[in-house]
Amino acid sequence: MAGGVPSTLFVTRLAQLITIARRSPLGAYQYIVHPGLNGIVLLPLKLFSTGILELSFLKAVDDLLMRLGMPNLLRSLRRQSPHRRALRGGLERFRALT
Repeated sequence: MAGGVPSTLFVTRLAQLITIARRSPLGAYQYIVHPGLNGIVLLPLKLFSTGILELSFLKAVDDLLMRLGMPNLLRSLRRQSPHRRALRGGLERFRALT
């Protein structure tokens, strides 16, 4: 079994991994904690952050070529934020008082 889903490989060899992990704390970390945490639990976070990096790269290429094909997501989020509008309204009221 050379490839496959990390969780499937982890489950199929769990008995072997537990016997290795019982030998020493270092073995427990190397064969249980590290692959279990980094390979299975944090996999969705890794995929999400990779997606963000890909979008950032595509936006940088789009800006470099000046095509304006992708919207600036941060600018559009700032426009739609109700907290920002409330803050701006409070700032205008403060300026009117001074």
